[in-house]
Amino acid sequence: MDNDELLIDPRKLDEELMKQPILYKTAAEVVEERTRERDTAKISLDSTEAATGIQILSSPTDFGLKEKPTVGSINDAKVLDKHIQKAKNFLNTTSLRLLQAQNFLKAVEMKKKALEGLVQLYNGQYFSVPDAGKPIEGGKRKLKEKISEKNQRSGLRSKSQTDEKKIAAMSEKGREALKEHLDEEPKKILRRKK
Repeated sequence: MDNDELLIDPRKLDEELMKQPILYKTAAEVVEERTRERDTAKISLDSTEAATGIQILSSPTDFGLKEKPTVGSINDAKVLDKHIQKAKNFLNTTSLRLLQAQNFLKAVEMKKKALEGLVQLYNGQYFSVPDAGKPIEGGKRKLKEKISEKNQRSGLRSKSQTDEKKIAAMSEKGREALKEHLDEEPKKILRRKK
């Protein structure tokens, strides 16, 4: 269980979604294993306490008690017994490991919800993912360009066709400057992608 498995690459949503069931299954299996370990530790503690109680009753003087110890003194002797302390420490360790596994499983479930949210954003054509110090690529402008290209291919009137009419109405010098600008814009986009 590694926190890197919880990171989401928004550019690879398909891969992230395909890995999600395997990640969830793995995390759930770890929770099952940790639960078994904790249950085994509980049983071990109970049996150690019972065995120690029997030893105390059979030879109380070995534990520093009177010949006929009281229930309170037997319980005190159990608390001080090193075998019981070891069993309690092991139970605490396994309980902590179980809690960590349960928290990881919850984080995997949260990752699933985050992936669902990102898919909804993607489906809603929200492409911009701001990174510190980097300009945002895509977004609505990129979407409009793609729609314009699609419309041109399908024969629909697009914004660029309207722009061409405006260019025709301009002076010769203005037309050349605007055409140069329009020719340079795709090259700039290609340079940014490299």
